[in-house]
Amino acid sequence: MKKPVMLIGIDPGASGGVAYMIGNSVNTFKHPDTKTLSIWFKENSELYDAYCVIEHQEVRPQDVDDMRIFAMQKLVKQYNQTCALMMAHGIRYAAVRPKSWQKTLGIELKGTEYGMRKNKLKQHSAKQYPTVKVTLWNADALCLLQYALLKAKHEPQFYKSAEIR
Repeated sequence: MKKPVMLIGIDPGASGGVAYMIGNSVNTFKHPDTKTLSIWFKENSELYDAYCVIEHQEVRPQDVDDMRIFAMQKLVKQYNQTCALMMAHGIRYAAVRPKSWQKTLGIELKGTEYGMRKNKLKQHSAKQYPTVKVTLWNADALCLLQYALLKAKHEPQFYKSAEIR
């Protein structure tokens, strides 16, 4: 018997979130600790054919220059742990750079200050998911879910590999 499909969008990090869709139902929750996320992945991978888009994270030269290196290292560690958990539980995923998913969704953020960027993403997500309470912590995850949905509809082969896009 074929399992129902679950699409997932993950914005990793302490202030990030997870958005997922089963059928037409969309839900979100704050990005949890590793143990809780592992349990969630395990339970859902048994019930659903799960596909995920996670926002790719890496330390960039400007992070070192801005002395954000320690915060970025923590974020990259959580991102890597999340990817490892998905692999361990058989969840197919694609790691996508922010500019890639933003371009696909038609969201222009170049040169926009951080707070304004977050608010634009929140407004975009609220339009796409009017029944969901959109906040700053789940807006990116909802955008990633929208990206996952577009890829599932228009590029079914998208989830065959776990490469960075």
